[in-house]
Amino acid sequence: MVEGEAMIKTELDDGGSVEVFVPGRLCIIGEHSDWAGAFRVTNPKIGTGYAVVAGTQQGIRARCIRLVQPILRVKISGHDDEEFPLSQGNERLLEAAKHHQFWRYVCGTAYMASLRFSKPSDFPGIEISVVETSLPMQRGLSSSAAICVLTARAFNHLWKLSLSIDGIMDLAYAGERVALSLCGRLDQAVAFGPGHTGALIFDGDVTTSIPIQLPRNQIFLVFADLNAHKNTVRILSSLQEAFPYPRDARDQKLHKLLAESNRDIFFAVKRAIEEGDAQRLGELMVEYQKQFDEAAIPLCPDELTAPRLHEVLASEKVRHLTFGGKGVGSQGDGAVQFVARDEQCASELAKVLVQDLGCAEAFVLPIGSPRTVDGLMLPATPGEE
Repeated sequence: MVEGEAMIKTELDDGGSVEVFVPGRLCIIGEHSDWAGAFRVTNPKIGTGYAVVAGTQQGIRARCIRLVQPILRVKISGHDDEEFPLSQGNERLLEAAKHHQFWRYVCGTAYMASLRFSKPSDFPGIEISVVETSLPMQRGLSSSAAICVLTARAFNHLWKLSLSIDGIMDLAYAGERVALSLCGRLDQAVAFGPGHTGALIFDGDVTTSIPIQLPRNQIFLVFADLNAHKNTVRILSSLQEAFPYPRDARDQKLHKLLAESNRDIFFAVKRAIEEGDAQRLGELMVEYQKQFDEAAIPLCPDELTAPRLHEVLASEKVRHLTFGGKGVGSQGDGAVQFVARDEQCASELAKVLVQDLGCAEAFVLPIGSPRTVDGLMLPATPGEE
């Protein structure tokens, strides 16, 4: 087994098949600082990016099978099976990565795997059959990165590539970029597995992972699908127009947010988690959201004004249950996260978010020991357990 593989749930049998589960990730603090920090390659005056992320219990599971034919076959309930030629530099696979509405991230990662590792007749085909999708899609929880990492894991096992976790993350990131994603490297933290909480530093082309000493007393996060609409591509393209060189004072304010301001809050968040200080963590989320709104909304008001997000954050129905909250992922009206006052408040908050505030579903994510607690999901139907 490759070092670190136990962090992702996999089972390989003698018949050439592997079951892979990859979770989503919740960015507790530091969204957008990954791609901003990457711009340091062009403009070294940009500050380094910092983020704290936690792997969710929800994710994507697939059964992956080695095939004799050199093809990529993809399957999921509710969609027709599709096949793509799996050969080095195949144009049809590349075209699907750029334009296919549903399978572009799988095709992008497969294209990069074939480009980097395959020669004619060297490697078999692969079937990826998605059997479980408990992770909300397009809600800032890295669903696209999860399917890219899942695909990279499948190729790593079935092609016997012996990639490390870093190698898998790099292949998945390359595949996501081929599929025209504007996301940075933060999302690839899903490769660390469910329940993992850690910190990442983004300095140009270099991403460094640093450990967080988790507290004995748990901190309970609650995140929820806002049951609204967001356009991540629009958010990213609008904010990235301010980089690598700021055009005006508004751009300079975003640079400061994603560098110096984010750095200061990052270290305070890391300390709050390590000390098990839920109240301080909630206060920092509130402060970050305020700074984010001031700096980012003027650059993408149609998406980041986010009336649904701010309505839920300001609701009196959640105030007595939380220490604070903020947006998720690229922000916008995709998802919301809160720091609950305790475990009981977390459970009650999840119900309030779904049953009273109209969220599609809500999850409880414990941070700290014990780490074996499963996330709690509530369905959209009031009262349904």
